[in-house]
Amino acid sequence: MGGTSAFAFSLLMLGGMVALMVAVAGWLWLCMGSVREGRRQAFGSLALLVSALAFVFGCLRGGLSVGLMMAAFPPLLMLELPKVNQFWGFVAQPLLMGALVAGGTLVFCLAMRPLRTWALAIALLAGLGAAAFVGERVSKAAMCQQAAALGITEFRRNTLLWSLVNTPREFQFEIHALATTGKGRLGWSYREMAWYAIPVDASVDVVAPLFDCADR
Repeated sequence: MGGTSAFAFSLLMLGGMVALMVAVAGWLWLCMGSVREGRRQAFGSLALLVSALAFVFGCLRGGLSVGLMMAAFPPLLMLELPKVNQFWGFVAQPLLMGALVAGGTLVFCLAMRPLRTWALAIALLAGLGAAAFVGERVSKAAMCQQAAALGITEFRRNTLLWSLVNTPREFQFEIHALATTGKGRLGWSYREMAWYAIPVDASVDVVAPLFDCADR
């Protein structure tokens, strides 16, 4: 039975690899349509844009190798959805604003003939910019609100972009933000949207400058 199970597992893995290779080849074929004419050019250009965005996201989350993998087959981004759901309390507002800005920008660009070719690209970039801007403001506001309840007015904080690029990682010693109270050290959790107590023997490092909530 053990040999049969191992053989079946090997076949399953091989089938998965073949399916992924076929999917990647199909996506590359779709991207190559950008040099054609007509409807295939439109779909090819859209596929290239999606791959470019997937590449940027992959590089931010895991480095160049992950970025290339995501660009080769952007549907792999679906694997990130369970992680996004864990942080829904934080990402909901930035994603909503990003979607609204992207939608409004798309309508505007489609109404302007010179911008129609790049309408989707411009809309997506505008949406990402808006989501990043709102996310940074939501992050600061939430940290300060929770800190105020604990009698804290300032703490060391990394930017949201830093957090996206650097966490989570194996053997992570740097954290999103660090606050110090008379009872010990506190770290920030985007999953819980709250401060948590850091064990006394834990090694953490936040090189970010001191952030004063009165200046936000």
